[in-house]
Amino acid sequence: MSKKKPSGALATVSSQKGYVDPKTVYDDWSADYDSDLIDEYGYVAPQIAADEFERRVADKASVVIDLGCGTGLAGRELRKRGFYTVDGADISTGMLAQARRHGTYRQLFAADLTKRTSIPDASYDAVISVGAFGNGHLKADALPDFIRLVKPGGMLVIYVNALPFIVEDYARTLHEFELAGLWQVKMVEASNYMDALDRPGRLIVGQRPV
Repeated sequence: MSKKKPSGALATVSSQKGYVDPKTVYDDWSADYDSDLIDEYGYVAPQIAADEFERRVADKASVVIDLGCGTGLAGRELRKRGFYTVDGADISTGMLAQARRHGTYRQLFAADLTKRTSIPDASYDAVISVGAFGNGHLKADALPDFIRLVKPGGMLVIYVNALPFIVEDYARTLHEFELAGLWQVKMVEASNYMDALDRPGRLIVGQRPV
């Protein structure tokens, strides 16, 4: 049986053509985001990322930041796995309002992650980010600011759509950051992240050098 094709807001944010204003799109989508992605499309990227995060981060008391947290799907998955000290940041206040309803995060704040945030260096033990990269979202050049937020030896677990990963040659950029000594790439793994769609993604795991 053939799989579905994306429609509505998902089709908008999935396109590699034209400009997508993430704040407007996600503010408008926020109330229906979870039901659309989970019920309609079987979105499993947060589970994939959280499973790998649990394998990589042994200390459940770790202080974690979820960058591009949206409605908090990844944060809720971390909580199921025993990580209770998690902060979240997102550009969309509508998405943050939905995340706040679940009481998962220690704190939530609005942030444009395309720019250097005001968060001090080495504030967190680990970073997770799911679905924050792509058209109208972040580019690979946002990663250095992600990396600086974790303490030396800290892990970063990032899930991205495979289309921008390939089209924008993320592999080269990840390697360049590694050569520059910013981090060590531990894994890049392909998987499909929507049960109802052919939706290839990449799970990226990196570590800030000690």
